[in-house]
Amino acid sequence: MKNIPLLLLAVTFLMTSCKKDEVKKKEGVDPLASGVYKGEFYRGGPLIDAISSHVTIVVTDNKFEGSSDVSNYPSICSGTFSVSGSKINFSNACAFTANFDWTLILGGEYDLEVNGNEVIMIHRYDDGNFDRYRLSKQ
Repeated sequence: MKNIPLLLLAVTFLMTSCKKDEVKKKEGVDPLASGVYKGEFYRGGPLIDAISSHVTIVVTDNKFEGSSDVSNYPSICSGTFSVSGSKINFSNACAFTANFDWTLILGGEYDLEVNGNEVIMIHRYDDGNFDRYRLSKQ
């Protein structure tokens, strides 16, 4: 009977010490480790006739550079990023021309999900639209 309060305390500690919304770091590896990531970009939403494109993003430490097989869809270019919990924030360092939709530039905050070699990043807009990158580490 004396062990029940101790057991309850241990269970409570274990449940409160883990944050569900944080990206899991396996064996001390960064959630977006250096390497080459290839996959698909997709813009979706209630009023969008969406198309997808194939993208490549190269990550080195907290820097990125990348490209798409469709011009400016999206426009990845290069810059830096930081990860905090289940969010990733991109800061693009490139100068862009005014002849395309600048919301297609990789920049700002994205929800981040990492499952093994698969990475999913989603940027949500107030109007219900979203940008999704589904990538695999090569």
